Amino acid sequence: MTKYTNPVFIWLFQLPVIARNIMYRDAVMQAKTMAESLAAFWDYHDSHPHRGVRRDLPI
Repeated sequence: MTKYTNPVFIWLFQLPVIARNIMYRDAVMQAKTMAESLAAFWDYHDSHPHRGVRRDLPI
């Protein structure tokens, strides 16, 4: 393992994150109602496994 890591190598690993952010932005910008923008938010939020999963609380 070398001390120097190629920036292109790092950039390639960031491409999926960049693509997800662009898809989220496009979904929010094209939303015509608040429900559509909230659905886009939850789709984006639920697709990140390292974050907390949305819990549907029983009423």
